[in-house]
Amino acid sequence: MKLNLTIAIILACMTAIQGQTIRGVIEGAVLDPAMKPIPGAQVTLTSEETGATRTVPANAQGEFTIPVVPPGVYKIAAEREGLRNIPQKLTLQVDQEIHVEIHMLSGSPETV
Repeated sequence: MKLNLTIAIILACMTAIQGQTIRGVIEGAVLDPAMKPIPGAQVTLTSEETGATRTVPANAQGEFTIPVVPPGVYKIAAEREGLRNIPQKLTLQVDQEIHVEIHMLSGSPETV
């Protein structure tokens, strides 16, 4: 009887642990100087710890989502022809969702 109870407790704990997530989500929008969305902008997330990068496109509304991101410190930036931006630094915690607005500026990155 005690063995069955122990097994039931272990299985319940394993199920609870599997339901938890240690990854976060970074989502947001890419905006031009007039605060209008920029569809198709390429958003790049770079880990400060490992240097690993992930790039996703902004959708037709200028929005992007980067799912399943491990906790850590990152830089996020966007690229679009004829525009530039200043990369932002952010810290993602366990199971956190961060909203980021990336504001693009007039001029290409080469002119900075």
